[in-house]
Amino acid sequence: DRELKALLYMGAKAAVKHNKEYRLYYQKKQQEGKPHYLIMNNVMNKLLRTIYSVVKNKTPYSRDYVCLDPREKNVNGSEKIVA
Repeated sequence: DRELKALLYMGAKAAVKHNKEYRLYYQKKQQEGKPHYLIMNNVMNKLLRTIYSVVKNKTPYSRDYVCLDPREKNVNGSEKIVA
């Protein structure tokens, strides 16, 4: 749906401009040499995952929430770097 995609793009632009986490993500990808629209598509997907999680878990959005990647811990409990 073009209208929904346009709304998501505008939300992603606002998130990159006003949210520190999304701004840092955008800058990181930009330094990697990724094109603008590819990065914005990634930001839109991050927004959708966040919205889905908030609705599914019926919890209010928290800016201070840090999502821990379950792949970062191995069986022994020590951290490893995920590529």
